[in-house]
Amino acid sequence: MQLDNDRDQLLTYFFMKISSEMRSPDPANEEAATQLGDFLIQYRGIQKKPNRQETQLIKGLLLDAQQGKYTAPLQTLQLTTVLTKLKKLNEDYEQLLDHRTNEGLAATFIATKPLRSEMDQQYDFLSTKLFALNVVSPIPESQKAITSFNNIIKATMVARRQRNGLVHLKPDEEEEQENDRAGS
Repeated sequence: MQLDNDRDQLLTYFFMKISSEMRSPDPANEEAATQLGDFLIQYRGIQKKPNRQETQLIKGLLLDAQQGKYTAPLQTLQLTTVLTKLKKLNEDYEQLLDHRTNEGLAATFIATKPLRSEMDQQYDFLSTKLFALNVVSPIPESQKAITSFNNIIKATMVARRQRNGLVHLKPDEEEEQENDRAGS
């Protein structure tokens, strides 16, 4: 992703400039770089962090850079333009991430009512088939399949109850509550 690469390059330049100017023959540059040493300690290597974490750390770096004690050293090393570009790139990247996240969320919603009725039909078909198979030839594998299937049904019911906020009800109480709603 180009925006992320550009951010990484600017950060690398920022840190390298401070680091190299700490050994500058010009005493003013050396002093300015030394004053900016906090940035090296606190933020160096943020380019390798996960995208959202990197974005937040860049915001922190930019916020720290606005402190009055860093204004003169940043101007001496001519890093203010770098930070201005970094701020713009970071904002653009954050907007891109938010847009992609929102697109992903919008695309992941599934209509559950048709899925639920289809799943109920499949459960009925599978349970009937397993029961019939067990009646015809009761072997340990069919018993194991029925037990596994029952565990799947229980897990599905628990997940459904949790989703509907019916955690405190037992399965038979839930059926009674659903029947009461259907009858009224």
